[in-house]
Amino acid sequence: MDVAYTFSGPVAEQLRRSPGFRISAHRSNAVFFLDFLDQWEPKSPWADRRVRLAASTAVDRKAINEAEFLGFAGLTNSIVPRHMEFALPLDPPAFDPQRARQLLTEAGFPNGFDGES
Repeated sequence: MDVAYTFSGPVAEQLRRSPGFRISAHRSNAVFFLDFLDQWEPKSPWADRRVRLAASTAVDRKAINEAEFLGFAGLTNSIVPRHMEFALPLDPPAFDPQRARQLLTEAGFPNGFDGES
């Protein structure tokens, strides 16, 4: 096969280890993000910015990028890919579970909460 793309996760890792295959990155406009729709509901925990920041800080983007995209995905803190014209180069918050717990405690959820609340 001369060309193939959009392999991810275990399949991509298996291809990476296969002799005769070369893996290279391609640019994509795809962006994967979480949308906290309940943030607009005043009684929802998601209405508190600290809770949303805690959730974002608890996501290990680098590990997900390595596991799913072999490290080729671009990390951002925006729904607009960095390589697009006029995109703001916003870095995501660093993975920091301790900070995430601190933010949840400050928001009044020291033991967490049911995310569907």
